Amino acid sequence: MPRQPVDRRMMYEMDPRVRRRRLTMMCSERSRCRPITAICSAAVTAAGLTGIAQAEQHTFELNAPDAHYVYLAGEMTQWDKSKLPMRKEGDGLWRVTVDLGKGEWLYKYIVDGKWMADPESPNHDADGQGGQHSFLFVGAGDWEERPEVPKGRVETLMLESKAWGKSLKLNVYLPPDFVIGKRGRRQRLRALQLESRIQCLAS
Repeated sequence: MPRQPVDRRMMYEMDPRVRRRRLTMMCSERSRCRPITAICSAAVTAAGLTGIAQAEQHTFELNAPDAHYVYLAGEMTQWDKSKLPMRKEGDGLWRVTVDLGKGEWLYKYIVDGKWMADPESPNHDADGQGGQHSFLFVGAGDWEERPEVPKGRVETLMLESKAWGKSLKLNVYLPPDFVIGKRGRRQRLRALQLESRIQCLAS
């Protein structure tokens, strides 16, 4: 009578020594994973405690009751790449809330496809493309007003330029101790330096 083939793999699996060895290997693999998981959890906790990823919530609002769609685009959204849709609420205002880290943030609104600065914000500047962008500051920093620090002033001058053939508008910063018509030695030196720079620009 022919002998039945023996499944050696089954016999190997049934050997208790093999099962113990395999169980030991599984426990060893799990124990090696635990330190890695613990390190990752500790790193996340440390980041939260030390404030590495701290941010403040800021709500952007735009009064555009007749708009069909509005987006927020700026440095926080990589501008047009990840612009955020704003939601129109019952009062006619479009709103969106985002988390912003400390610093200065430039932004614009896109209203029915048209880019525009924030009409309600006094903080805006030229965008280098003939338009304006708005900006805001988040958190504490050098941009905060400090009453104990002396302040200068900015005066606007219109100069006739021979090279350009037209008038040039110049904004000149004057230090806090600068008084026109009452100049000390240091102020006279500053005035001469300023006049020489203006002449170079106008020529």
